[in-house]
Amino acid sequence: MKLPKSLILAALVAASAALQAQNATNPPDGPRGVGVGGPTPDQIATALKLNDATKAKIKTILDAQMQKIRELRQDTKLSPADRRAKVLAIRANTISQMKAVLTPEQFDQWQKMNQPRQRRAAPAATPKQ
Repeated sequence: MKLPKSLILAALVAASAALQAQNATNPPDGPRGVGVGGPTPDQIATALKLNDATKAKIKTILDAQMQKIRELRQDTKLSPADRRAKVLAIRANTISQMKAVLTPEQFDQWQKMNQPRQRRAAPAATPKQ
């Protein structure tokens, strides 16, 4: 049985659209890894106008945070509550390290860059009944 060319073309267009939609909702792993939001060290360096020495320090701090969180996610022995507590401790440590490296103005700007991610991660308020 020979299929009409128009039917084959329609199937290819539909498959292409489906793949594009999947890629939009599931972007490929980037340099920051899967599920890790926030700006990259290069984006931070550009936005905060960091010199090369400070940029290197920021990259080291953020890479260490990523590695610790990645290792924590692989630890299947922890309860979700323990895992969340440890993630919050890792983030608090990162914040204190960033505060030590950045100027007060740069630190404030960096925190503003991370606010959208922090709002998503905040637990939703439960309605009162």
